Amino acid sequence: MPSVTVDEVKEFLPIDYDVQDGTVAILIAGVDDFLERVLGRKLAEPAAYTDDVDGGGFALWPKNRPVASVASVTNLSTELEEDSDLYVLSEDRIHRIDGHEWDDDYPGCWRVVYEGGELAPGGLKMAVLQLISRLFDNRGGKVTQGAAGYGITWDKLMDGDIWTLLAPYERGAVQVG
Repeated sequence: MPSVTVDEVKEFLPIDYDVQDGTVAILIAGVDDFLERVLGRKLAEPAAYTDDVDGGGFALWPKNRPVASVASVTNLSTELEEDSDLYVLSEDRIHRIDGHEWDDDYPGCWRVVYEGGELAPGGLKMAVLQLISRLFDNRGGKVTQGAAGYGITWDKLMDGDIWTLLAPYERGAVQVG
């Protein structure tokens, strides 16, 4: 699971159009891979959760988002597990594909077992967003990009501010650049 979402990157940069979504997704994957190798650890590992959530609507909302996958949905009134062919995960919500609402026999009447949650801590997300921003600004093979007398080169992408953000997450990291 990526450390940041395309929407988080688009808000950070800011980008208000969808044309660059593919580029942003590639940059996220590249930065995550690079930092995992540099830090010697995974940036984002899904955690398993079990939530009892309310029905009564067209979607069930697990508490720990983003939701990576759903293992099971059980009606606690009947203790019957729903057939996984009858629901779909979409935008962190679980929808019934038949269009019916989820029964609401009592508060918390649906047990959802899933993987997800806030996976990358704030400092790590900021480092990822900073690197993606620098890569986005220098994409297309540019060696330098200057503005108002300021220039950045590829060997300076991992300068001191990024290392400061990454310091709490290092496991045998080796500074590059």
